Amino acid sequence: MARVSANPTVAAMHPLAAIVLVLPFLVLPSSRLGAAVWTGGDSADWSHPGNWAGAAPPGTADPVWDIPEGSAVTLTGAAPGGAIVKRGGGLLRVGPGLEPATVIEVEAGRVSWSEAIALGHLRVAGGRAEGPGLAVGLLEVTGGAEASLADLPDLAAASLRVDESGTLRWHASAQVGTLEVAGGRVDFGAESIWPAVHLSGGALIGNVLKGEVTASGGTLDARVEGNLLLMGEVEVADISVSGQTLLAETTLSGWMNLEGGVWMAAWAGASRIGGWVELHHGSTLNWWLETPWITSPLIVTGELTSPADVPLGLGLVDWTHPYWDEARELLLVDAWEGGIVSATFALDPWLGEGEGAWEQVRSPEGDVVLRWTPDEIAVAAVPEPSAAGLALGAMLAAAISARRRRARPR
Repeated sequence: MARVSANPTVAAMHPLAAIVLVLPFLVLPSSRLGAAVWTGGDSADWSHPGNWAGAAPPGTADPVWDIPEGSAVTLTGAAPGGAIVKRGGGLLRVGPGLEPATVIEVEAGRVSWSEAIALGHLRVAGGRAEGPGLAVGLLEVTGGAEASLADLPDLAAASLRVDESGTLRWHASAQVGTLEVAGGRVDFGAESIWPAVHLSGGALIGNVLKGEVTASGGTLDARVEGNLLLMGEVEVADISVSGQTLLAETTLSGWMNLEGGVWMAAWAGASRIGGWVELHHGSTLNWWLETPWITSPLIVTGELTSPADVPLGLGLVDWTHPYWDEARELLLVDAWEGGIVSATFALDPWLGEGEGAWEQVRSPEGDVVLRWTPDEIAVAAVPEPSAAGLALGAMLAAAISARRRRARPR
């Protein structure tokens, strides 16, 4: 039997233990009609009808805990109802013994726990949720609410979503299947493993992200140990990327240190660097081209630099096509409005070995043009894709899907 106790004084939290499992996704009920409302008027017994307003104790209904400001109620054991809904300005303490599939929705006030707990779904739509440990199928923070997991040894979640003006923060490591940040702020202080990260708004700020990151808006401030796909307007602040970076018609502001390959989805439209980007030693700069192999340049209004020569190359090119029977000039880097291109480039050896020659041409402004001059007959083998190109296959497919309705350049 679940037991509850009421106390007009809000107690302090006690940090504790670790997280042990990740639970499946559960969906919150869409309606609260007929929900039983806890009053605790007679006793601390969940099953006593006198403790519930207007109804018998909840069975399959969603129990609503409407706790006034300055009061606290403690729930221990398994709640036999549906989703637990927290309202009012008071505190609901959740003790041990909850069913692992329990759903908790916080609409106002506070919900806290003093031991690590496992839930099916935690949705913080108002007020605050806090505790030392959490394993959850889906964690949502929205509507200006805050979930503070600062004392958390670990966070385990199958899916985590933050939108509107919600705030989620913790100071330790995390393992999350999918992270979606559409608004608000996610602030973490330790290395986190997130196989799939989608940033479309708000801010994602912290230490190390291990996974595949797609950013189409918002602010990113972290070290990405994996691949990064940038689309749309993205602000970065002192970040580095150890994997491959794909730019698909993005406008980039801030500071970036790119340690792996950098690829331009030329067919998606020009990308812009408005901040400071360093192509670290060992990185490459490449363009994904499609027939008729017209490039969209990388526009630099900030600064593009490198400590050493960076290989410059093209991908997905059929060098035997008649297009290459004529001399061609491909504008790859275009300095605008005082932009500085101090990076130096060397031609990638897999550009092609046909009967013709490639030449890099630099303008006084820093523009980079790749010039092709064929011999009388241009015959070349199609080069094998580089390892860097293969590493970005999945991310390139995502960019193609996202822009499948956009007309490609002619």
